[in-house]
Amino acid sequence: THARTHARTHARTHARTHARTHARTHARTHARTHARTHARTHARTHARTHARTHARTHARTHARTHARTHARTHARTHARTHARTHARTHARTHARTHARTHIDNAVTLRELCVMSLISKYIL
Repeated sequence: THARTHARTHARTHARTHARTHARTHARTHARTHARTHARTHARTHARTHARTHARTHARTHARTHARTHARTHARTHARTHARTHARTHARTHARTHARTHIDNAVTLRELCVMSLISKYIL
C-alpha cells in the first residue's frame, strides 16, 4: 500500500516536472517562431516604407530635373522665337528707313533738275 501511494506521488511529481519542462521548451520554440515571423513582417513593412520614401524622393528629384530641362528648352525656344521676331521687325524698320531715304534722294534729284532748268532759263 505504501509502495503504491509512493509510486502515485512520484508519478504526479514527475508529471508536473515534465509538464513544466515541456512548457518551457514549447514557450522558447514559440518565442523563436514568433520572433522570426515578427522580424519578417517588420522587414516587409520597413521595405515598403523605404520603397515609398525612395519613390517620393526619386519623383521629386525627377520632377526638378524635368522642370529644369523643360525651362531650358522653353528658354531656348523663346530666345529663337524672339530673335526671329526681332529680325523681322528690324528688317521691316530697315526697309522703311531705306525706302524713305530713297524717296528723299529722288525728290532732291528732281529739285536739282528743276533748279538747273530754272537757272538756265533765267541765265
